[in-house]
Amino acid sequence: MASLCQEVSLAANMLTRLPIKEFRQENWVKLPVKRGFTRKPASDIRGDNLNNFMLDGVPTVRPYGIPLLQPCCDVPLQIISFSEAVSSRKPDKETWVHFFEDDYKFQQLWNKPRKYLPIIQRYGGAIMSDFSTHENLQLYQQITNAGRNFQIGAWLQHEGVKVIGSSRWNGPGTEDWSTAGLPLESSIFLSIHGMNHDDWSRSRVRCEIQYLLEEKHPKNLLIYGNVKHLHLDRELVGEANVFMYEPDTWRRSGVRL
Repeated sequence: MASLCQEVSLAANMLTRLPIKEFRQENWVKLPVKRGFTRKPASDIRGDNLNNFMLDGVPTVRPYGIPLLQPCCDVPLQIISFSEAVSSRKPDKETWVHFFEDDYKFQQLWNKPRKYLPIIQRYGGAIMSDFSTHENLQLYQQITNAGRNFQIGAWLQHEGVKVIGSSRWNGPGTEDWSTAGLPLESSIFLSIHGMNHDDWSRSRVRCEIQYLLEEKHPKNLLIYGNVKHLHLDRELVGEANVFMYEPDTWRRSGVRL
């Protein structure tokens, strides 16, 4: 045991006695530059727990690399929540799948996207997923969830599903990630469910609508939620066509009972 301790002590002394110049940058080994380097497709990354395969062939928007949706000007006749669509035995091409429900109810789509793709394909289309980006989350969590929403939407489009983008604008300064993937001159969904209960919330919604109209120029503005007291007028919405969708939360609760 003593001899081992002596050897360790001797090795430590040798390390401390190395001249400082040995660690200077000019003494580092210079690796040859690899010519003709090309980035591997995202799907080739080992252990693809971030679903990078979804990004292959998808255009992205700087600076955060948010996937860009293709324009879709459709207007769904009716919508159904993802959790209901999974269990429904009567899929309907007139109905589109939405994700305006708690995150845990559609987390499995992110966990096993290929498993649930055929279910979504049985419907007329889908509204972009709606992982939470509210301000109670840390900023990195907001950006991550926004990226996941656009990533799923762009991948569904790549798989032949019609997808309408959904706005989750978090105020001035967040445009680089919160709405970066929304296309111009398209249909855009806006969920105001739970955001119409006081003057401050209603003012926030009106600011978001104004931003979308000025920056994204939507052909159709599709609003999910109770628009009572929101005071939408032609001066606010301009030339955009506005369609209202009543929240189906209580109806789903009734079905579960």
